Amino acid sequence: MIFFNFYANFQKSQIFKKPRQSKSTEMATEAQLQQVAELEIEMMSDMYRRMTSTCETKCISKAFKEAELTKGEATCLDRCVAKYLDVHERLGKKLTSMSQQDESALQKIAQEEPRQQNSPLPYWMHTNFAQIDFE
Repeated sequence: MIFFNFYANFQKSQIFKKPRQSKSTEMATEAQLQQVAELEIEMMSDMYRRMTSTCETKCISKAFKEAELTKGEATCLDRCVAKYLDVHERLGKKLTSMSQQDESALQKIAQEEPRQQNSPLPYWMHTNFAQIDFE
């Protein structure tokens, strides 16, 4: 679900806001979507593999006597998986938030650049020194 949110935000980014001009551009966009989908599947598979390995190592004894899980092992696995998925979700939200902040900062910089390029003043004179913490 986290990767789906990241994917949805990725689709809303500037890459997908550009008007489609030709068939080749449309095909390139479809190729990008395909790559994002493949990357999402690969990341989810890797997360599942690591979660399975980690929780199995932590919760299941190597010297087991029964073919089925004991109550303690099942409880441990449930908690381990829940914790792993919770951390994974929190991390995904934080990364999505950080990427949105980065994108908005880049957009702000891009909006300021044309004003500065048309100005006869040097770049450093456009800096608001009152906002800089010199300590």
